Amino acid sequence: MRIMKKEERDKFFSFLFFSLLFTLHSSLIAGDVGTTAAQYLKISLNPKIEGMGGAACADFTDDAFYNPASIAKTDIASSRMGYVSWFENMSKMNVFAVSPLRRSNIKLSANLSYFDIGGLSFYDDNGNMTGDFKRNSVDLALSAAANMGKLSLGLTVKGINEKYSSDTGKAFAADVGFIFEFTRSVSIGASMQNVGSKLKIGEVEKELTGGTKAGISIRPSKTVKINVDADTPNDSDTRQHFGAQWEFSKDYYLRGGWQKFGDVSGGTFGFGMKTPTSSWEKTSTSLTSVKGNLLVVDYSYQSNSEFDAIHRFSIGFEF
Repeated sequence: MRIMKKEERDKFFSFLFFSLLFTLHSSLIAGDVGTTAAQYLKISLNPKIEGMGGAACADFTDDAFYNPASIAKTDIASSRMGYVSWFENMSKMNVFAVSPLRRSNIKLSANLSYFDIGGLSFYDDNGNMTGDFKRNSVDLALSAAANMGKLSLGLTVKGINEKYSSDTGKAFAADVGFIFEFTRSVSIGASMQNVGSKLKIGEVEKELTGGTKAGISIRPSKTVKINVDADTPNDSDTRQHFGAQWEFSKDYYLRGGWQKFGDVSGGTFGFGMKTPTSSWEKTSTSLTSVKGNLLVVDYSYQSNSEFDAIHRFSIGFEF
């Protein structure tokens, strides 16, 4: 069997990448706004990425939301909780954990998300409130990824549950993705999201919101990285994401970016820090303070031209 040379492999993955971009652009023509279910799945929670304009499809991070292959180079276990207040009376929160699998090249992650819309009520024909209208959603996502030299592959499977008052609907979906490193400082990536069953609530059945992403990540130095993504949902216009991160001091980060969703656009900003926690170790004669796990705190601010600003927060630990 003939084995491709390095130059041929690079050309092959370049062709694959740009073929995916063409597919993304073509699929936009078939998209219909507002025809899909579980719209909350589009809402990202990681302020580390959203501070960079939401661009991370080709970046190795500790998050599988943008591309399940992104966790393929995770070498430490970590966990975090995130929260975002999404416009009026809408909020989303999550608990996330990722860890390398012992004696294996496989990395695993789990994410539990909850979305809620408050302030909704039922009214009778006379305008009198007759009760609360409960609208919330929950999903559990399990991801696995592996690095094989220059190529990393990832897969996410998820279960989704949506509740509209007394009606509920369930669906199952998967994300797949890859990241290919041309050099240590340049990588490309692509992912396909929420491929799965339809979600039926009452008599209404719809496809899940989903789509495809593609991007490039450039790391000109150990402290700076620049990401660019194109995101083509199956139900709306193409989205562009641009962002950068600067580690201006060890474990202290500044982030900035810009994103565009159709006619809506705006800048993003964020910062993050990691600081050692301490614990007390008992000796035969005294208590000694020793360094513990790293406490990780991140924040991002997202502005846009049509709606109120969005703030995201997360707190977690690296073990």
